[in-house]
Amino acid sequence: MTYAPTIYDWRKVCAPLNQVVRAGGSSDAGGMTLGGASVQYPRPGGRIALTMDFATFATVEQNEAASWTISRIMAGALMRIPIFRSVQLVPAGDLSGSDEPGIPWANGEPWANYENWAWNPSAYIPAVALKGAETFTLSTNGLASALRIGHLVGFHIDGYDFAHVVMEIDPNGDGTSEVTVAPPLRRSLAIGDRMRFRPTIIATCINPDEVVGTFQYRRRMQFGQARFVEALV
Repeated sequence: MTYAPTIYDWRKVCAPLNQVVRAGGSSDAGGMTLGGASVQYPRPGGRIALTMDFATFATVEQNEAASWTISRIMAGALMRIPIFRSVQLVPAGDLSGSDEPGIPWANGEPWANYENWAWNPSAYIPAVALKGAETFTLSTNGLASALRIGHLVGFHIDGYDFAHVVMEIDPNGDGTSEVTVAPPLRRSLAIGDRMRFRPTIIATCINPDEVVGTFQYRRRMQFGQARFVEALV
């Protein structure tokens, strides 16, 4: 029987003040140059790393969510963490949309969880790419024409979420481009899959003791800096 880990959603009321994503990698020692410089040869792999800093949680809802969150991450839980509005994302204006405040139902009311439906722009995958590949083909007509190196993108496959940093974009001249990402693809891509411009990361916290932070006069909680690494699900 296939093991399916329990994944908890990061509470959006605990949005970070700062959030930085990088593609963690690894390298092999390459010796020394004649000038005495140490050389490292990068090799594929590594995991996405996420760092978040927080302001003081001011509302009752925020503090309740923070208390729940710290208990989860202290237990090593896997968290599904959205990439909040950031310069690492393709600007919403270039995608003809808006990140805030989300999209409600047609009657103007939010979902049952009191949150609006998140705007989730995507682009078409026109060719198969295998798990472990660093490059995939993307239809760059329309929204994807705004994609640049350094942007974060992602996929939702088999019920799991994966994020990648765009490292290279090479146009094919036919309305598609070869997009190189780090880390490599965690699942194979099929024709018709969609690349997401607003990725989510499934990750686990590597410094939960430091995140606990402080309670100010027992009234307000503030997290310390939180560091997460991608969970390889």
